[in-house]
Amino acid sequence: MSVGQPDYDWSYETVPQPNLHGRKVSSSAGRLLGGSSAINYLVRMRASVPEYDAWNVFGSGWDWEGLLPYFKAEESYKVYEWDTDQIFPGITKAEDEAARQKQPEFRGSSGPVQSTHNTVYTGLLEPTIKTTLKFGIKTNRTPGYGDSTGIFNIDTAVDRKEGIRSYAANAYLRDPKSTQPQPNVVVLKGVYATKILFDPNQAGKLPKAIKITCLGGVDWKLPVTPVFPFELEVNKEIVVSAGSYNTPRLLELSGIGDPEILSKFNITPVVNLPTVGENLQEHPYVISDFVVKEGVFTLDRLRNDATYKAEQVEEYRTKKTGAYATTVSAYGFIKLKNFLTQKEVDELKKELDEEILRNANKPFYKQQLEIQRKFLNDDGVGDVELIMVPKVFASTPKENTSYISLVVSLPHPVARGSVHISSADSLAPPNIDPNYLNNSYDTKILTKATQFARKLSETEPLKSIIVAPSTPGPEVQTEAQFEEFVRNNVESIQHPVGTASMAPQDLGGVVDHELRVYGTENVRVVDMSIAPLHLAAHLLDTAYAIGEKASEYLAVSPRHQLTVGF
Repeated sequence: MSVGQPDYDWSYETVPQPNLHGRKVSSSAGRLLGGSSAINYLVRMRASVPEYDAWNVFGSGWDWEGLLPYFKAEESYKVYEWDTDQIFPGITKAEDEAARQKQPEFRGSSGPVQSTHNTVYTGLLEPTIKTTLKFGIKTNRTPGYGDSTGIFNIDTAVDRKEGIRSYAANAYLRDPKSTQPQPNVVVLKGVYATKILFDPNQAGKLPKAIKITCLGGVDWKLPVTPVFPFELEVNKEIVVSAGSYNTPRLLELSGIGDPEILSKFNITPVVNLPTVGENLQEHPYVISDFVVKEGVFTLDRLRNDATYKAEQVEEYRTKKTGAYATTVSAYGFIKLKNFLTQKEVDELKKELDEEILRNANKPFYKQQLEIQRKFLNDDGVGDVELIMVPKVFASTPKENTSYISLVVSLPHPVARGSVHISSADSLAPPNIDPNYLNNSYDTKILTKATQFARKLSETEPLKSIIVAPSTPGPEVQTEAQFEEFVRNNVESIQHPVGTASMAPQDLGGVVDHELRVYGTENVRVVDMSIAPLHLAAHLLDTAYAIGEKASEYLAVSPRHQLTVGF
C-alpha cells in the first residue's frame, strides 16, 4: 500500500493528543493525481439512507434521493457470483434473487469507476461470519441499497480485467499521464497551490478570485526546495478540491477564515469566516489480532510460504488475479445492542444526552449530536464498524505464524476537532487536532467494542481456529485494561471530514448547498471537507458522488473553472 509513503502521501501527523498520552497520530492524505482515491485500502461503499437524509438538514438536495443518481453515475458495478465465496454465509438464494431484481434501481453499470468483488477468500471468512450471526448481526446482501448495517462483502475499487486499482485519475481521465488528458482538462503536475488572490477593486462587492499563486518543481525530499513561483489567472471560478486537511489550509492562507487565527500569522483577512477548519470529524479505530491454528489459510501465507508467494506473484504477473489482486472483504456496521446489554446501551444514550445539554450554546454541534442520538435508535444506521482482516495487522508477526485481525471503529464520534495553518509559510504542514477520546462516550464505545473483538474470538466457531490473543495479549482482561490499550493504540482510519462544512452560514457553515464559499463570488469547495456530519461508511463512493453532483452546479455556471487539488 502507498499509505505512509512520502512519494504518494502527505504523511501528516496530528498535534499531540492529550487523551492518548500525548501521542501523535498518523494522518494520511493522497499526494498524487487522484488524491486519496489512489492510496486508500481499495474498498468502496455507501452509508445508510438516514445519514444522507441528515445532510439535507444542512444543505437542500443532499439527501439519499438527491445523491443516488450520482452514486449510480460514477460506478460500473459487477454483481456477486452465486454459489461462490462472494456470497457470505447467511444469505439465501431468495434474498440473492430479490437483490438482483432491484439492482438497476440502486446500482450503476456504466460509470467510470469499477466496483467489483474479491475472488480469493481465506479460511477465516466462514467461521467469522457464522460467529457474528450468533450475536444477531445479519449478513447483508445489499449494503448499497440504502441500509449498510450488518456484515457484508464490501465492494472493491479494482479493475478485475487488469488487476489494478480503479481510481479517480485512471477512471475519469482518458490519459492520466498526459498534461492534457482530454480536450477540456489541463493537469499541472508537481505544482503546489499556495494562495488565492482576490480583486482589490471589489469595494462593496463580494471578493472575487482573480489569480492563484503556485510553486512549480517542488522537490518534497527534505529540505524542500521550490524551483519557481508563478501565477495562474482565474477566468471564472476556482474549485478547491484539496481534501479535509489542505482545503481549510489553502482558504486560510488566502485570507478566508477566523481573523484571530489569520492575524497570528500576519495574514490580512479577506472573508471573515471563523468556522473554516472547524468541525473536523474522524473515524478512530483499534486493532486486535489473534494467532490462529496451523493449517488455517490466511493471507499470512504470503509471508510464511515462499513457494506460495512465488506462485501468487506469477499468477498476478500473467493473469492479474490471485492473492495480489485481493484486499479485505468482510466489513460491517453493527448496533450497540449486538454486543452490549440494554443497561449498557441506555447508559451510553444517557452519556450522549448529557453531551447535548453541555453544548446547548453551540447550535451547529448540538444539532449534529441530536441527529447522532436519533441514529442510536435506528436499526438502519450502524453504531460501530467491525472489519475482519485475514492476516496480521497489529502485532509484530512471528515466523511461520498466522493471524486473524479484528478492527473496530467509531463511525459517529462525539469528538470534534480542527485543522488550521501552523505558519504563514505555505509549505508548512497544518495543525491537525481531532481531539481523539476527549469525551467518555467515544472512549467507552471504543473500549467496549475492543472487548467485543475479544469475545468474538472466544465464541464458536471462531474459537476453534484461534490459539490465543496476540495484541492485546491475554493479560489484558478488565475494562480498565482494555481502555488503557485503546488509549495507547487508537489510530485514524483516514476518513477526515467536515472542515469546510455545508450548512447555513449563521449555523456555522463554510459553503452553501451549491458548495460556494460564503462571502466569495467565485470560490467553491468540492471534496469531503464539505460533509456536515460523518457517516457509517468508507468514503470513496461519497466523495465521487459529491464530485458528480457538483459537476452539475458547475455545468450551469460559466465555463473555465480552475480546480485546485493536492
